[in-house]
Amino acid sequence: MSNNIFAVFLMAMMLISSGCLDSGDDEVNQETDNDDKQEPVGETNMTSLEKRIINLEAIIADYEQPKVFFQEFKGDSVSFLDGSVNLADNGNLYCSYVEYYNENRCNLAGVAYDVNGIIEEFSWESSKSGKINYANSYIYGNNDSGVSYAFGAPAIFLNVCDTDFVEPVNQTLTLTVYDNDGNNASVSYDLDYDSVCTVEEPDNTCASDSDCPPGTICQGDVCVEDNLNVCEDGEQYIDFQMQVMYVCFQGQWGESQSIPNGTPCDDGDDYTINDVYEGGQCSGEMIHQNSPPTLSGATITPSTAFEFTTLICTGYGASDDDGDAIELSFAWAVNQVQVGTSNMLTGSSFDKGDVVSCTITPNDGKVNGVSVTSSSITIQNSLPTVLELIFDPEPVTNETTSVCLQYSIDDEDNDLLEILASWSIDGDIKEDLGADECFDLSNYYVESGMVLKVSLSINDGEDQVTETYSVVIEEPPEE
Repeated sequence: MSNNIFAVFLMAMMLISSGCLDSGDDEVNQETDNDDKQEPVGETNMTSLEKRIINLEAIIADYEQPKVFFQEFKGDSVSFLDGSVNLADNGNLYCSYVEYYNENRCNLAGVAYDVNGIIEEFSWESSKSGKINYANSYIYGNNDSGVSYAFGAPAIFLNVCDTDFVEPVNQTLTLTVYDNDGNNASVSYDLDYDSVCTVEEPDNTCASDSDCPPGTICQGDVCVEDNLNVCEDGEQYIDFQMQVMYVCFQGQWGESQSIPNGTPCDDGDDYTINDVYEGGQCSGEMIHQNSPPTLSGATITPSTAFEFTTLICTGYGASDDDGDAIELSFAWAVNQVQVGTSNMLTGSSFDKGDVVSCTITPNDGKVNGVSVTSSSITIQNSLPTVLELIFDPEPVTNETTSVCLQYSIDDEDNDLLEILASWSIDGDIKEDLGADECFDLSNYYVESGMVLKVSLSINDGEDQVTETYSVVIEEPPEE
């Protein structure tokens, strides 16, 4: 045995041990139980294994060859922009009719793959004309991951109705693909050219008008457009440019004649009415031309606004030369984005720091006038407000050891607040604490009559307010 056979033997032994080849204990048991399945006399187990290896080599060799076939299309496999699809020849061809060229286009889709390599080239050949140099045939791509279908990769397309490359006769078309190992594979298709590519002309023959579609009549056994009568008797056609008129008689236009005075016409002027033809000219009565309304400007009040403010947009200097009533339409913009269309805008539509403007457009019931836009305003920061501030406990006596604050603060902007408390006794500042820290009076000398005061400073990141509260220290109540 050559080294190659030895290598295949090792492969086979690995397949046997993995169960891929049926020569394990089950086979031994079957051979023991069934005498008629015994190896022929004189043939060893090794000889049988060699035959299986040779057969396996043949299967592998065939498996590694390139493969090619023609795609079969079914159902909605293909579609076209106009929605027309015609699957021909059991789906091997997918066809469409191109009205502009009055021709059928039928594509044959070859699908190729190679599990042990890459499809590098392909060629088409006709049983009538030999090799086809089809410029429009193309391959989408190559891969070695198994079968790839049409509209994936790789797929090779040929329009079998393209007479620039395919003769218009019945023939056999053969597609051959070549891989990078020098191997090739072929597939053939028998083309019935007339049944696939010939465009069937509609039956336009007739014996009488009843055989023809609406709008056509039967003439000379053929349906033709019914255009013998180009007009209806008495119908008039006026050519104002040439200053002549035609009258229809027996279905045909008569000789040209002068346009009579008083004939209605259109002089093309939007500001004239009752246009008629007089003395070779078309003219009408002038009507008053509408003047659009005007507006001098727009303003926002109040000019200083906060998040809780309701803004009002007001126009001024409205006028209309025609005396027409003027209606105003409004458009609010916050940071250049439209947010409202009434004359008022509430704080729900803007926040601190937003830039607000309003635009007003006048209308006189006929046309819009020129829009005007107000000056922009910036929404201001709202100062925090102290709603409640007292000591806990109260009253404060010279025996009180610790005093805390009870407070309530509101901020319309919902800013993050920094709150500090500055404590003093008789004007002498003792400690600066956080608002939630209690002041320890036991650290200081106090007596009744002294004044305990706190200054509460609230900072919202932009502005600061201060609120004070004080009490007179009292004697403790007698028990």
